[in-house]
Amino acid sequence: ESVKEAHLNCYVNCAGKDITLDGKTTSGEWIDVIRFRDWLLNDMQTRIYSLFIKNAKVPYSSAGVSLIQNQMIASLKQGQSVGGIAETEYDAEGVEIPGFTTTVPTALNVTEGDKKARTLAGCSFTARLANAIHLVEIKGSLTV
Repeated sequence: ESVKEAHLNCYVNCAGKDITLDGKTTSGEWIDVIRFRDWLLNDMQTRIYSLFIKNAKVPYSSAGVSLIQNQMIASLKQGQSVGGIAETEYDAEGVEIPGFTTTVPTALNVTEGDKKARTLAGCSFTARLANAIHLVEIKGSLTV
């Protein structure tokens, strides 16, 4: 089995620069995806934790749920700023393709059990990874 097939990285000198190739983990996932996933988890947890610390109480109301969602959005926007989440883009027909979306429950629709447990369940997001370019193919011609 080759180094590439085993998803191992090589440390080489290329054009006078020491670099690593190919950037995958042994599971086959790109290492930047794993690092970004871990960063995003930490950032979102820290933002929500800080919300609880800075406020005497986060009410179980529409306003309180919005405070949580705002922290999720702030984290995802920061994820775009650091290059992990794709920016909002538009396809060939002009249809908006958001970089991320968030979903939270409405406070009035939360189960009595969750309210008694003071747990806000059902918060989620989807985000498109920005990915990365590793190779470039260019075709050209020279004429006289």
